[in-house]
Amino acid sequence: MMKKKSELTIEEAAHRERLRDLYCGIFVVTAFVWVLRFGLGGLASLAAPHLNYYVATALTVVAEALAVFLPFFVFLKACRDPLSPIFREAPRSVHPIARCVIGFFAAAGLTLGALGLMELLLSFLEGNGVHTAVVSPDLGSSAGETVFYVVLSTVFYSFAYEVAFRGIALRAMKDENRFAAVLVSGIAYALCDGDLYRMAVRFAIGFLLGWFYLRIRSVWCCMVLQAASQITLSLWWIFIRDREFTAYLNLLILIGFVIGIAAALLLFYPRRDPDPQITPNKVALKEIFTSFGVYLMIGLVAFNLLIFAFSTDADPNDPLLQPMEEEDKIPPLQFDRYEDFPGYTDDAPTDAD
Repeated sequence: MMKKKSELTIEEAAHRERLRDLYCGIFVVTAFVWVLRFGLGGLASLAAPHLNYYVATALTVVAEALAVFLPFFVFLKACRDPLSPIFREAPRSVHPIARCVIGFFAAAGLTLGALGLMELLLSFLEGNGVHTAVVSPDLGSSAGETVFYVVLSTVFYSFAYEVAFRGIALRAMKDENRFAAVLVSGIAYALCDGDLYRMAVRFAIGFLLGWFYLRIRSVWCCMVLQAASQITLSLWWIFIRDREFTAYLNLLILIGFVIGIAAALLLFYPRRDPDPQITPNKVALKEIFTSFGVYLMIGLVAFNLLIFAFSTDADPNDPLLQPMEEEDKIPPLQFDRYEDFPGYTDDAPTDAD
């Protein structure tokens, strides 16, 4: 005998609709991050050639940070929630500094492992004729410029990403269902950028950051973990130019994941009793994947990768396809009637004769 499907009350149906709108709203706001990044990043790129390195870099980094922060700030105001409580929460841990140190190694290790795996994947695709457009950040031409970029990007990106995805997004969802809150904020965080390397890193640490925020309830502590990831990513771009560095890629992946996973396990030890939640996991997951927001984000990322990241055309940076020095020199146009027309003579009869 088939089990009769239970009917939802008006209050339950309204609650699920609000929950679906909440999850969908996070993904839609993340889509606006793409739009704002395109606008502000485009303006910064137009101004950069007319500025020195330090001003141009600061403008680019601030534009990126604002593109992430502003849409979620508008979302927070639409929910009529204040911003200040995000920064006033005291860490829910007896030893918050020790937790941050362990989390620093966890985020750095997972970031290194994810970067190494992405490098292997892209090398495999290149070997099979699928070329990828990966643009490294401008680290400058001197040690001072490189340090300036690393410090500035670490500070601004750590603040913007953690306030947006943990302080605002995850905090708005945590009371309903913890697992769904981490899942939605982690997916949105990972898909908020079309860069392949950063996408791999965010998938590796996004869910770690979500559970860490629920454990410690401090956005400042989450910024420490985000800073570890940002620093590791910057160091990756510095050393990836060295062939000796890439020769030890498999070893780096192993070291990164061993340190990252071990530190992540230690980070959540001992286990703490979970806080009560309103919505069961099954219901929350259903509301996530019945909203159009998650599919909007997946479609946006897929379109970006197919159009701008992957290509089966010949790699324009392949040295074998670069023109030879003499190919760039076009000889002057010459015409020799006796050479081009051997049978021609000045005494040849014409039609008039």
